[in-house]
Amino acid sequence: MPDLEYRSNIASPSVVSPETATAESDLQDTVGNEALASLIASGNHENTNEVDALWEEAAAEQAVQKPNLRAGIFYQIQDADMADGAMGAWRNIAKDHGMTEDLLMAFNPHIQSTQSTSSGPVGSPLPESQDLAVGVQLYIPSSDDILFKQCTTRASSMSEAVELWNELEGSHNVEMMRHARSRASGKVGVGYGTGGDGGIFYSPNIALNGASSKRSEEVNGQTEYRVNWGADFWKCSVFLHDVTYAAGYQPHVQPNNHYLVAGRLQESPDYEEVPVERARPGDCWQRFGGTRSDESHNAILSSFVEVEPLDEHTDRWTFSIIGAETDRAAESERTHRMKAATNENTAGKIIRFFRPKAKRTSTA
Repeated sequence: MPDLEYRSNIASPSVVSPETATAESDLQDTVGNEALASLIASGNHENTNEVDALWEEAAAEQAVQKPNLRAGIFYQIQDADMADGAMGAWRNIAKDHGMTEDLLMAFNPHIQSTQSTSSGPVGSPLPESQDLAVGVQLYIPSSDDILFKQCTTRASSMSEAVELWNELEGSHNVEMMRHARSRASGKVGVGYGTGGDGGIFYSPNIALNGASSKRSEEVNGQTEYRVNWGADFWKCSVFLHDVTYAAGYQPHVQPNNHYLVAGRLQESPDYEEVPVERARPGDCWQRFGGTRSDESHNAILSSFVEVEPLDEHTDRWTFSIIGAETDRAAESERTHRMKAATNENTAGKIIRFFRPKAKRTSTA
């Protein structure tokens, strides 16, 4: 069930501060986490000589090899984007591409309004602009860009970051994140809103009740089946299982060709539960409040989980998820005050993390 109950109340988006003019020269000499993370955050993806030089030096000193990250895209601001002003444009463009506005801002430091007051201009392949306006270009980071940057933030060295990325790529996580952000984007993302896209949602799974080749269309080069399971239908579990299916793993399809509801994910033989310390981006998330369709919520975990002890009895868990909300699928940050050494929050809800068990071998 989509809800705002545990969303963090953030007045303004957090922004990764770009390097100062002094720090820019350090990129010539610094190898490792900070230098490459800064380069990624700057959106400096066209300056391949600088990127390659850093990776060559990192490989020589830390015995690491550059991951094969999928590239993002460039996007030019249109008249319609500016209907709600600059902040509305950041928010809406980010949502339409399956991310939060703070992530989109972090990868576009050539926009001066994203820079802190103490920061100078940063190198970028895009022309510097004071703020968003019609005709201004943005870099839309790929899911890989975002996930690798999360790895560099979590690791203490570039070799550690690459090792972590390789682990995620060798499991379900990278593919799950790619499809979670993709399926939260554009018209497919709109379909996962409570009312759907004119009453329907789009699924890649032809085995679902109501899916048919007669009711399909091509969206971004992929076949999507138009499915209608009734008005005002909560689609959080549909989003989770559709992402699992699209990523090549086995979702839980019931005998009536509907997906298992959010409050019963813990009963599925197709998913295994993992403890919070092992939860990673691309795993599945459940907030359990009961087994009926409107009592629990499902989503895809889109960040690592930060666990912060608050006192002897409580911890704070902070993380991001991508899932179905009222108007569309979207990414949001969540904060839970948890009873220490448990997965129960102080409101009595159970927070669980799961991962798919096996690759699917059929269309179901």
